[in-house]
Amino acid sequence: DGTYEVSLITSNFCCSDTTYTEVQIGNSTSVNQIKETPFSVVPNPIKEHTIIQLENQEAFQLKIFSSTGRLLFTEKGIGQTQLEMIHYPSGLYLLEIQIGKSSYREKLIKL
Repeated sequence: DGTYEVSLITSNFCCSDTTYTEVQIGNSTSVNQIKETPFSVVPNPIKEHTIIQLENQEAFQLKIFSSTGRLLFTEKGIGQTQLEMIHYPSGLYLLEIQIGKSSYREKLIKL
């Protein structure tokens, strides 16, 4: 029993993609997905910048990781932030947002 982070990795001859989600395993044999992310990232794919908007005006910490897992950027804020991606090369990035004791991950695509 407990909460687990599950990753699904798909790949083909030219690229790969990883998706993360949290699942909760209870006393039964069922698997229930925990609530969706309480924020939006618009636009994504990103040309120059994107807006990260939380559903509520809560404090958060965000981190941007490269596709190899290297920490590239970190920032704290409340409610909303504009993330400048103009100086990053095209590719796949991982956004991690911590709100209170909960952490969420979402992939970012930089064009």
